[in-house]
Amino acid sequence: MTDSASLKPWKLCVLVIVLALLPRAAIALQPIPVQLDKMLPDDAYYYFLTAENILTGAGPSVDGLNMSNGWHPLWMLVNLGIFALPTSDPNTPIYLILLLGALLDSLVAGLLFLGVRRFLGNGPALIGGGFYAINHMVIFQSV
Repeated sequence: MTDSASLKPWKLCVLVIVLALLPRAAIALQPIPVQLDKMLPDDAYYYFLTAENILTGAGPSVDGLNMSNGWHPLWMLVNLGIFALPTSDPNTPIYLILLLGALLDSLVAGLLFLGVRRFLGNGPALIGGGFYAINHMVIFQSV
C-alpha cells in the first residue's frame, strides 16, 4: 500500500476532487421530480424562472409580472448563459446548472486540500479535503 506522503500532491488533490464530485453529480442527475421532492431548494427555481423570464423579454421577474432583484448577479449571468443554450428538453439547463454547481463545489474540496497541505502536509489535507468531499450536509447544500 502506498503512503500518502509518497504520492504526488496533484494526484491526491485530484482524488479529493473526484471523491467530492461523485456524490454531487449523482444527486444533480436525479430526475427533476425527485430533485423537487427531496433536494432542490426553492431558491434555485427563483434563478431558473428569472433567467427564463429575462431571456424571453419579461425582465428580471420570477412570475413575469413583478420585478425582482433578490439574486446574485454573477450566478444569474451563469444561469442566463446556460438557459440561452439551444435545447429541446426544458430540464437540460437545470441539469447543466446543477452539474456546474457540483463541479465548482468539488473544486472547493481540492482547494481545501491544497490549503491545508501547505501548512500541515498530506495527511491532514486528505482528512480535511476528504471530510468536506463526503460530508452530507455540504453535499446537499452544494447541489
